[in-house]
Amino acid sequence: MLEKKIYFVVPTRSDIDECYEIFSSHSKAEAYMMRFNRNEGLRIVERVLDPEYITDRERSCYILEFRGVKSEKPWEFALVTNTKTSLAALEKETHIERNADGEIELFSMTLLAANKDEAIRLAKEARDAQRN
Repeated sequence: MLEKKIYFVVPTRSDIDECYEIFSSHSKAEAYMMRFNRNEGLRIVERVLDPEYITDRERSCYILEFRGVKSEKPWEFALVTNTKTSLAALEKETHIERNADGEIELFSMTLLAANKDEAIRLAKEARDAQRN
């Protein structure tokens, strides 16, 4: 499927919460930005219109990060609400950083789970499976 994109012109210091205009092409957004670029500066943010996404009514997307192999609770924990990260959850994307001895210092995982407790359990199991 061919993705349609839209282009937001926003202040450089802001996110899309403070959107000035929305355009159907990058060139139109750029022309507007060049005409109305104020002292504060503007930038263009590209987004996919009507993105395809995963719908799983039973599970939600979570990102968990553990510091070290002994931690029982995640150092960071977030419920994911965007398309790109939900695709990473489907793939059970992981990131591991090890110290010079090969021990895990940081383990992060994006996954689908029915609830917070299940997310923590699944991430800990995956982390523990990565031990030397």
